[in-house]
Amino acid sequence: MGDYAWKPRTVEDSVDAGVHPAVAAMRLNGGEKPRLDLGKLGVDASRPDWGSNALGNALVESLGFMRVTKPDTPAWALDGEGLVPKAKEKKKKEKKKKKDKKAKSSSSSSSNNSSASSSSESKSKAKKAKKSKKEAKEGKRKEAGSDAETPAAPAASALMGADKDEAASKRRKEEDAGGPGAGTEAGEAPPQAAVSSEAPAASASADSSPFPPVLEALECRDLTVLDEAVTLLAPGAHPDQQRAAIAGALGSLVKASVDPTGINRVAVARAGAIPPLVQMLRSQFSECQLQAAWALHNLTSKNADNKEAVVREGGVMPLVAVLRSGTPEAKSQVVGVLRNLSGGSVSCKAAVEAAGTISMVVGMLTKAGSYQPLVQANLAVILYNLCKDSPDCKLQVARGGALQVLVSLLGSGVAPAQQEAADTLRIVVTGSADYCAAAVSSGVVPVLGVAMGPTAPPKLRQQAGFLKKELIRSGGPDVQKALK
Repeated sequence: MGDYAWKPRTVEDSVDAGVHPAVAAMRLNGGEKPRLDLGKLGVDASRPDWGSNALGNALVESLGFMRVTKPDTPAWALDGEGLVPKAKEKKKKEKKKKKDKKAKSSSSSSSNNSSASSSSESKSKAKKAKKSKKEAKEGKRKEAGSDAETPAAPAASALMGADKDEAASKRRKEEDAGGPGAGTEAGEAPPQAAVSSEAPAASASADSSPFPPVLEALECRDLTVLDEAVTLLAPGAHPDQQRAAIAGALGSLVKASVDPTGINRVAVARAGAIPPLVQMLRSQFSECQLQAAWALHNLTSKNADNKEAVVREGGVMPLVAVLRSGTPEAKSQVVGVLRNLSGGSVSCKAAVEAAGTISMVVGMLTKAGSYQPLVQANLAVILYNLCKDSPDCKLQVARGGALQVLVSLLGSGVAPAQQEAADTLRIVVTGSADYCAAAVSSGVVPVLGVAMGPTAPPKLRQQAGFLKKELIRSGGPDVQKALK
């Protein structure tokens, strides 16, 4: 019988005081990742900082492990989670490094070939994004500009009788006196962009203004600084560039897209802004004229009290003066103000007429191509508002050659201007065989044929139908014959 050699019969038998703790842990766990009972090693596992002190670090390092998670989780100490063998982790990192290097080398060749195409693709995407942004902005401009166009009567009522025609047209024009959807705003007709919703740009030197807090507050729609803003509009006390900047900020504050309910318009007027804005129209500084007209254009939109205030402050004459000698941008804003005033009360209409506005408007209509379609439409609306229920204004329009100008605008203008030209012609010729004959002599018959054609916009066909019906009703036999 050979020498007896003791052999452990169980795993527990192989673990004694002389076995390294890591080896003992592996044996007891069947070769799995060791689960360390650090409490048996003299470490308080309930302490969050057990692994951050010198003892914890020494134990982990001496056992050949490395930490892969934060050392402040007590669960690590209880079950060994977060501790992995250093050799295994090192091998894993090397394998990953080789894999990344191989992937990088394989993609380098393809990246060179695709660089040109990707660059071209990125440029194409940038162009598309820019185009989309421009279209969105244009969409916003059109949407803002539509507020100036009041709804026409339904097309089905075009031939339902003169009384309905007159009522529909009356609603369209007199809405500016304060009715729903009425009026125009300067946000719809800024300089060089008649349907833009942006304010006319103030001078760059206004950025160096000593009162940026007021400007910034107005831009943030803060009404608490209105009194200070009105004070800064006072003539002589501040540079014209600064006054223009404040006026422009007020104009932006009260445009319809920002102030749909009209609350801001009321607040700005009550703060006393209208008198200094009217005074600014007399400034020799063109930007003061522009920004003041812009602000007054918006303030008088859909607000009868503000219209009366402008007339009461003597604002019509300086408006007409700017219309006569101002910049094209300022003239566009003044046309909007006069359109709003002419759609106001009887006293507002009288003040606009007395200032010689009709001759100025007719003169501008002869050069309608120099103005944006919305400006052309507003010019025609001014004549409509003044001629309605006023034989004297009709006589001035007819004698001033406006019939021929309106016929020309109806035949060659853009849809919004054509619609207003047709409506204004109808008002002028109503009840007058002579004016009907003058319109026929000016070539209205062939123009109506085109305006009522199948390719014309529905609203234009409707207004042209109203005009034709009025010519037949008010004109003599010769006019009726020409139209039939």
